[in-house]
Amino acid sequence: MSKDHEKKNEIKITTPWGDKNANFQQSFFGDPESAKHFVNERSKVHSTYIIEQEKTKRRALFLSVILLISALIIMMFAPEGREQMSYWIGGALLLFSAGSAGYKRLWAKVPLLEFDASNDKKA
Repeated sequence: MSKDHEKKNEIKITTPWGDKNANFQQSFFGDPESAKHFVNERSKVHSTYIIEQEKTKRRALFLSVILLISALIIMMFAPEGREQMSYWIGGALLLFSAGSAGYKRLWAKVPLLEFDASNDKKA
């Protein structure tokens, strides 16, 4: 067979999660139906991966909101004499909330309470 004919029957597929070891190359000689079937099935795998990845992001944001609301409730309705402890617990919940929302860096300055957050990939 000629090299042009071999290239027409070759399928190269990469993964959406970027793992170079999971990339795939398959040659199909003379059977275009099996090539179509392969591409359809592999597309279903990619589709399922993308759907599940988005579900995970939504769950993380839902968890973040629940933690944020819990922190605010704990700080607002602290029993008398236990305010200091509720601030520490509320602060920890806020920290976990920011982490589950995807923030990588958090800053705080105490005297007048300056706070900053970043989801930069640089640490």
